[in-house]
Amino acid sequence: ELDRHPRPVGKAMAFKFVADNIRIDVNPRDWFVGFACWNRHERPLAELVARWNNEVDVKYLKHFRLLQDGNASGITNTWKDFDHSVPDWDAMFSLGFPGLRERARTFRAMHAKNGTLTEDAHNYFEGIDITCGAMLDMLERFRSYALERADGNARVLKIAECLDHLARGRPGNIYEALQFIYLYFMFSEHIDMMQVRSLGNLDRMLYPYYVEDVRKGTFTDAQIREIFDYFLMQYASINNYWGHPFYIGGTNADGSSEVNYFSLLIIEEFDKLSIVTPKIQVKVAENTPADLVNKVLDVIRRGNSSFVFVSEEAIKRCMMSAGKSEEEARTCNITGCYEQAVMGRENQTGAGHINMLKPFELIFHNGTDPGSGISIGVKTGPLENLATFSDFYAAYLAQLVNIIKIIIKTTMDFEPHLHLINPANVYSATIANSLKTARDAFSDGCVYNNSLVLNAGFATAIDALMAVKDLVYNRRNLTLAEFKEILDKNWAGHEQLRRKILRSRLKFGNGIREVDFYAEMI
Repeated sequence: ELDRHPRPVGKAMAFKFVADNIRIDVNPRDWFVGFACWNRHERPLAELVARWNNEVDVKYLKHFRLLQDGNASGITNTWKDFDHSVPDWDAMFSLGFPGLRERARTFRAMHAKNGTLTEDAHNYFEGIDITCGAMLDMLERFRSYALERADGNARVLKIAECLDHLARGRPGNIYEALQFIYLYFMFSEHIDMMQVRSLGNLDRMLYPYYVEDVRKGTFTDAQIREIFDYFLMQYASINNYWGHPFYIGGTNADGSSEVNYFSLLIIEEFDKLSIVTPKIQVKVAENTPADLVNKVLDVIRRGNSSFVFVSEEAIKRCMMSAGKSEEEARTCNITGCYEQAVMGRENQTGAGHINMLKPFELIFHNGTDPGSGISIGVKTGPLENLATFSDFYAAYLAQLVNIIKIIIKTTMDFEPHLHLINPANVYSATIANSLKTARDAFSDGCVYNNSLVLNAGFATAIDALMAVKDLVYNRRNLTLAEFKEILDKNWAGHEQLRRKILRSRLKFGNGIREVDFYAEMI
């Protein structure tokens, strides 16, 4: 039935079915509503998206066999990535759930007036409208369920009041803001199959709510801490294996630090709970107060170590060298492991991992992977032809460049079809440029649509280069052919040599000029 509809509409209909029928809970022992959810790998729409993914592989891809061979041989790990979306949290807080739908309807009317509401654009907006309506209906389901079971319980009644407010407008206090973040996360990640790779700049976003709530007497500091603890525990219980991220800190337009009282509160409550997720990313700059850094270091020292320090200066250099503005760099999201993306204007896919060690095997076997027997590398010739380390280094680069080209080729083959595999109806509703262009926000509807390639084993690759340089070309302890035989036997009978290489100081990170030079070159 769903396959007879355009993909955005079919997925929206599936989303609505789940939102209307999934088991729910409102519990007097929690501040946050409950979705029926066993684990992230058994999400309700997984089978549908998997079927569409297989259809794209068969119908549209020219280089699918190359992608399969790359993964099977271990030169790459390439995949269709739906794991790195970050909504425009600032816009969302100003709009709320009903505002997202109304904004999408406004853009739809604009396209109709301008004559740009093509069939694809119509399907795009129809998918968003059905999805936004289903989210609002589910809020009402939760609210009705809460009122039916409240039995005078003050917390359940407060939850019902929160849901009523969120169904009618934007968050009005810190509790509603936290429930809003959590609901969006569940709508996107659990039902819509689109990961939310940052909960946002929480201290900056939540501090104004904190100040106003305490001033008005809506909540006390102690009550806010309690609610925030429950918020953190949602993600501790979901326990995504990468540690679900949000970030704190940053720099104001006037150059002062974004760090505030709520930044410290977040760290204190995280420490008190002693949990391993969420993962807290800390933007560090010259203006970052030492008290904050010391507090984080103290928490880490005592074993609560799910923190990532990220340099604002490095982010600025990286983003501006890629053509982003200074303001875009200042206000960027920290996302995923520790990447950065322009807030509300950029999507990113992790297209694949480069196996930085694989070029060595390919050199030793003249372009063939010895494990799978797949010939996928460059024919760099017999080992005896690599007479100097410069020859070996050139062969390494040739194999590495070939791997990179294969990742790019296969990625450019499948990424134009991302919107056919997993239409990003929930995410697209949050991105203004997506609505303006009527294009899927995770496919190519953002201002910046970037595909990223990840290095795996970089430091070890440098160590391996140094081992070859030192033992084969400098000391001449063995030949490349002998080294090949030793590696093919997994060091059997050569434990002393293996230990010698392990103990060598010629490794990345030891501050040795020659080693660092090759690291810079690679």
